[in-house]
Amino acid sequence: MCETTERCILFSTVRRDRIGIRLPRALHNHATWRAALLRRRFKRENIERVERAYARYGFLAIAIPALLPPPMPFKIFVATAGTLEYPRWKFLVTVMVARSFRYYIEGILAVFYGRRVLLFIRDNGQVVISIVTAVIVLAVLVYAIANRGKPERKEQPGEDGV
Repeated sequence: MCETTERCILFSTVRRDRIGIRLPRALHNHATWRAALLRRRFKRENIERVERAYARYGFLAIAIPALLPPPMPFKIFVATAGTLEYPRWKFLVTVMVARSFRYYIEGILAVFYGRRVLLFIRDNGQVVISIVTAVIVLAVLVYAIANRGKPERKEQPGEDGV
């Protein structure tokens, strides 16, 4: 089925995303189930923001998150695409092209810079880790000192608008 590692990765990514778009679409006759599925997993503000992105940018609302590395949330775009009944063929083509482009670029970077990066990490790894650790500890200390004198805010009943 998969001749190369790249094809296997791409196939598994697209297959996983197809499942993510199918589930909300399978519940399209049950609007309350569909809304509950999204609300259980994502905040209302985020759902509304993604819906606005679909309305404004169309296929780019899927292509951009598919291109960006993991800290970019992609699941909400997939689930919302299924809920909004985004065309399945358009979704699959967009994800395949975007992910193929991303993995192609990552492969090129690994070929050109892989050995240099490994040598840099071998030569300077401990220094880099020490600097990053020192910066994190310093940031935590500054945060703790800045919030030391502030009393904790307790939520009053009814303060959240309910």
